[in-house]
Amino acid sequence: MKNGSRYSSNKAYLHPVKARPNLFLTRKSRADKVLIDRWSKQAYGVLFTKHSRRIRVRARKEVILCAGAIGSPQLLMLSGIGPASHIQEFNIPVIKSLPVGQNLMDHLSYWGLNFLVNDSVTVVTEELFELTNTAITDYLGRQEGPLTIAGGIEAAAGFLDVDDRSARQG
Repeated sequence: MKNGSRYSSNKAYLHPVKARPNLFLTRKSRADKVLIDRWSKQAYGVLFTKHSRRIRVRARKEVILCAGAIGSPQLLMLSGIGPASHIQEFNIPVIKSLPVGQNLMDHLSYWGLNFLVNDSVTVVTEELFELTNTAITDYLGRQEGPLTIAGGIEAAAGFLDVDDRSARQG
């Protein structure tokens, strides 16, 4: 969030540097593999698919991997970095055996647990659907009010290891 609005990764990281001559962006493309030198273990490029065509690009200095919590471990494993036994199942040559993806945890949602809170510190659902002049003015003028809520929900996150019985209470 920035100034009461959703601030995407694109706006936050790419827009400020889009004029750089060393940045190349391509749409409708899928990264398939990071190209890594087997001996130096250094990334030197990327193999990607665009319109059913496989394209190999080389980097002059560095390769930055940023494909999210699921895509990044997947790309590393497709490139030969990850648990050796798992990578070998897919006949991918192992460059480095590492515990890639081992700590991946899903974000569970439980919609049945509700708490009653003081109205002065929360958003009343009905107010989100009443686009009054005040709500619009608050948002456009001061980036305040119910329209600044990301996705129209309030949430508190918690992580629970459901596989470790010793971590459970009761």
